[in-house]
Amino acid sequence: MPELFPPLLFASVGLLCGLLALLEAKARRRSAWFSAIIALFSALCFVSNHAWARYAIRIDLLLTIPLVSLAGLIAGVRAMLRPPAAARVIGALLAVGGGIAFGWYTWAIARSSAENARAAAAFDEGRRLYWNETIRCEANFEKRFGPLRHSTQPCSGNLVVTARSAVAYPFTRVIVNDRREVYLLFSPQLGMEDNSGLRDGFLALLAPEPDGGLSGEGDLGLGRTRVDLRPAASGRCEARVTRRENVSALSLTRTQLPECEATINPPVRYAGAWGKIIADPAPSRARRLVQLWLWEVAGQARGVLAEDLALSGMRRDFAFLRHFHGTRRGANEWDLRFDEPQGSGGDGLLLARREGHARLKGPEILVGHGGEAILEPGERISDPRRTLVPVRDRALFEIYLDDALFNTPMSWTAP
Repeated sequence: MPELFPPLLFASVGLLCGLLALLEAKARRRSAWFSAIIALFSALCFVSNHAWARYAIRIDLLLTIPLVSLAGLIAGVRAMLRPPAAARVIGALLAVGGGIAFGWYTWAIARSSAENARAAAAFDEGRRLYWNETIRCEANFEKRFGPLRHSTQPCSGNLVVTARSAVAYPFTRVIVNDRREVYLLFSPQLGMEDNSGLRDGFLALLAPEPDGGLSGEGDLGLGRTRVDLRPAASGRCEARVTRRENVSALSLTRTQLPECEATINPPVRYAGAWGKIIADPAPSRARRLVQLWLWEVAGQARGVLAEDLALSGMRRDFAFLRHFHGTRRGANEWDLRFDEPQGSGGDGLLLARREGHARLKGPEILVGHGGEAILEPGERISDPRRTLVPVRDRALFEIYLDDALFNTPMSWTAP
């Protein structure tokens, strides 16, 4: 929404309705009172808009803009139907302005709703692709959930739910890796499974019990959850999951995925990752994260950049990714352009690789003081979504990068 649109709308409708109320005060008092009320309401909206201008999220505008626009349109049409001529002129201005404002607002809301629907569809598709890559083979599964090969305990490994009690939460899978970290999965959509919490980490570290079982509890944002696992007959496992006094009894069976097939000469080449946490110039305690991942597809570069700023010692749970395309400038140099330029962040970077390190040039708001940073090889932050990026199929790679790495949060702590 243009920054000046709300105050311009409120001021113009308030002024015109005020003039209309004065012109109609003697001949048509009801119409004058109607116009005066609109003028007063518009003035209040103008004052509140000025007072709240510093807030980034303005829910009030979703109500006040259509109300003022529609009221101005109605008042204008009423005034156009009766003399005097001055009232008709003001009414025409109100009708045209209110109609345009209301039409633009309706179109903007419809466009925003369509964009939100596309974003939600991309998010859902990204989760589906993420799960497809996770469940494709054993090595991929372990990249996400940790090692699963060294324990023969029936209540460890990749445990699929085969039966549940009548009031059980619809968990689909319990995963206990070799470090005894437990994950609870459910199926939000057909054909995919996801963590049954607000974060993608493990729920708890399980402790062994005297009877051979495992137990532990933790919280992934939906309340304290306790998991108790006990070996059962025929190599099976029984689980009891307790969350807020709700108990789910599950029967589990251990399963094994196929080995991952080696991809020979994949169409997508992983060029590498470089990152650094940079201290801003003294006396500031700010630390800047700059992390870049780069792939090459038919001579073109594709990748994502994570950049964030935090005070020393602060934990940040969201370091969102920005996507870019690029072209080679030389043997080890790329010109990179962001898919969605963002204001003063600019839309371009220059990446030059030298002896394993990478020199990144760009706007200071992205790469720090001086507009240049020397990034070290490797990752400062990571996430299974990134490690599971498919390189065996170009089309799948493009879709995965756009959807599965769409607004993916990665946590980090500023040193």
